[in-house]
Amino acid sequence: MSFLARWWGSPAPKETKETNPTPPTESHPSQPSPSQQTPPTSSSTETSLPSNKPRINNNLKLLLGGAVFFGLSIIVTRRSLARRRMAAMPPYYTSAPLHQPRVNGPLEAFEALNIATINVLSLAMMGVGGTLYALDINSMDDLRRFVRSGMGIEGRTEQDAEEELEEWVASVLDRRERKNREKRSDSEGDKGR
Repeated sequence: MSFLARWWGSPAPKETKETNPTPPTESHPSQPSPSQQTPPTSSSTETSLPSNKPRINNNLKLLLGGAVFFGLSIIVTRRSLARRRMAAMPPYYTSAPLHQPRVNGPLEAFEALNIATINVLSLAMMGVGGTLYALDINSMDDLRRFVRSGMGIEGRTEQDAEEELEEWVASVLDRRERKNREKRSDSEGDKGR
């Protein structure tokens, strides 16, 4: 999608060469003459100017792309169903019992699988884009922030969270080991009686 922004974006300012020479002026020793001054290059002005174009968020791009893709998949599905219906209708001077349309089972099954796949993928793309837009998730950092706030570890660093997780796993494994030892000691005690 970034290539579309480049096509419709404003063109870069072009450098123009002066065809008319500047009239001679009195030059002071403290001021350099116009021929000694170097004009700024276009690359330095392009990098220093911020872009004033509004940017579309990634989640909105995904939602709109999914909606367009879903619309196109609906058009493809409707055309395929209309073609099947027209093929099933007998010509005008043919009796209905004698009409036998040509059917290629594997080809029709493959087409049905393709149509179902694009319908499901476009609906899933639109659903993911809508979910991301509703949750205001625009990048991986936003997703990480959302997951951390849901887990309750938003203010801590990643290393602190990993250490806490390691402690929790160690306590669970320790508790499991204790239960296994108790079961073994109970079973050995029952055998000894």
